[in-house]
Amino acid sequence: MRIMKKAKFDKELVQVLCPYGEWKHSRGMQVVDFESARRMKRSMLILRALGGIPIYIGHPDDYPDGEKVPVGKIVGIFSTHDGIAVVARYSDSVCGRILKKEISAMSPRWQMEKLPDGKYRPVRLLSVGLTNNPNIPLSGTIISAVPDGKNISKLVGCAAGTLERIKKTESFAKGCAKKMETLACCVERGAVGIRAAGKPVFARKSKKTAMEICELARERSMRTGEPYTKCFAVLKRTIS
Repeated sequence: MRIMKKAKFDKELVQVLCPYGEWKHSRGMQVVDFESARRMKRSMLILRALGGIPIYIGHPDDYPDGEKVPVGKIVGIFSTHDGIAVVARYSDSVCGRILKKEISAMSPRWQMEKLPDGKYRPVRLLSVGLTNNPNIPLSGTIISAVPDGKNISKLVGCAAGTLERIKKTESFAKGCAKKMETLACCVERGAVGIRAAGKPVFARKSKKTAMEICELARERSMRTGEPYTKCFAVLKRTIS
């Protein structure tokens, strides 16, 4: 792939590259799914070092012989709940045309792998053409626009990192809560026993051990709704 020359592409848009689903292609049916998004995102790590993935006016296949002049570049690829999205940077003039809907869609050109059932899965994005006659509906739809040049790709990366940290924190909190629940149960069972064990005279006179009377008092309290202390006092008189 030719390394892109540096150009002033400082207007960023987040756009739909392709919704998940099956889309017709001259070679057969294309299967675009989460695996496609994962593979494209992974390949983007290398392509970003080469300057990004080029964006042209018109479908890339419309220029079989002539020189292709990029009007923008893809600097990020990520998955959404229903498709693949990209962070695209454009020149000021091209971004304005997109925002005015003079150019409404994208036409991705990608490398595909053949699946066992004869269908194809896109796995690597090679270039994108801006067009008003897309092969895939909704491709090019604007998700977010920041025409003043703020770096959306950094925001997307920060958001992804924050989400991952939130997931780890949530998992840690659940583990702590479970441990605290177990500890509270142990403390509850042992507290009354410790209190009763501090009265050896009662324990020696009783027909039952202090721990047994504690358990009986607990059961009676749960059955009758009476305070535990009252149940304990009654059992102390009747059993001793």
